Amino acid sequence: MRRCLPIIGIGIVAGILLGQVFAKPRMVSVSSDERAERYTYLGDKQAVLRLDLNAIRRHQWSAELPNPPVAARKAIEKATAAFKQMRQKDELLKDRGDGSWEIESVNLTPLDPGNDNRENKDCWYWLVRYELFGSIGGQPPQLEIAILMDGTVVRPAVREQE
Repeated sequence: MRRCLPIIGIGIVAGILLGQVFAKPRMVSVSSDERAERYTYLGDKQAVLRLDLNAIRRHQWSAELPNPPVAARKAIEKATAAFKQMRQKDELLKDRGDGSWEIESVNLTPLDPGNDNRENKDCWYWLVRYELFGSIGGQPPQLEIAILMDGTVVRPAVREQE
């Protein structure tokens, strides 16, 4: 039994280190075509959520109003329907013996978190993150779907990691 401990210890340390590297999606700088990208990871693949900034700007919500144009429940319903369609087409998104996909979080997300750009002050979207809960080892796979304030669903593209 003692011979197994170093291997288990290395596995735990590697899992923690990899979890720190891949734990949170990252936003990439805005490109010249007014798009931003968010990345999440699905094992050896990555899911790229491409956001059209002009589409987000066209349907604004003032945080002074009590509720956004798309209610949280409606955003969850739309994201769940989109995720269900994606799961039918992609083996990476199927439940596995070691876990099942569930909603990890639902966030009302500002386009410009620091409000550095007054043009983006009232630009928000819903971000629904799914995670493969119960998976063993390292950072669990995650995938994000955005719902704009006009109800438009933005799905990620799954591709090889860069």
